[in-house]
Amino acid sequence: MENALIWNQPPSLQRIFCEGPAPSPIEQIIPRAEIEVPDWYAAWATDFALLSDEYIAHVAKGAPTGGWHWMFQRGWKPTSASDQFTNCYYLDVSHGRLWVDYLHPGGWNIELNHPCDVHPDPRILTSVRGNMPVLCSSLPTAVQLAEVCFPSPHYHVYWEDYWRRCESEKMVSTARRPSRKLKREGASFLRR
Repeated sequence: MENALIWNQPPSLQRIFCEGPAPSPIEQIIPRAEIEVPDWYAAWATDFALLSDEYIAHVAKGAPTGGWHWMFQRGWKPTSASDQFTNCYYLDVSHGRLWVDYLHPGGWNIELNHPCDVHPDPRILTSVRGNMPVLCSSLPTAVQLAEVCFPSPHYHVYWEDYWRRCESEKMVSTARRPSRKLKREGASFLRR
């Protein structure tokens, strides 16, 4: 639903809409098998939740205005052409970085990590209903939701730390995640 009804309304009607109760957040549940995503990425997720544009507009107190270029004025940057990701943008925020990345053909997902930290602590914006990573139908709505949900997300979504959850469910191999002993040795090496 690229052109949601709320987007086509004047700002005065958008304000009235935003003052009312929140619409249903999930427009569609998309099975993981239908999205091109590596097995290691949010390995705990069996489904993804495509959020409705109306819900995002309600949470953000209005639909994005202007063309998609407004996001660059707010500090969003595309990843470099040499980066392994395509259709990926980031915004540096206090002590972290917000990411929006297109997961074909499902939509735009939202992540938060701390790239300057030894352990980047990646988090995925996740729906409280069904514990599914959320997707947005368009880049402007994903950017808008990412900004609104940092640092504290809206009550229908939360930041899920997928490494911790995967470790507790024994879904991550030790080859992908350093052991505690290796982490201690690395930390002592860095202190030298």
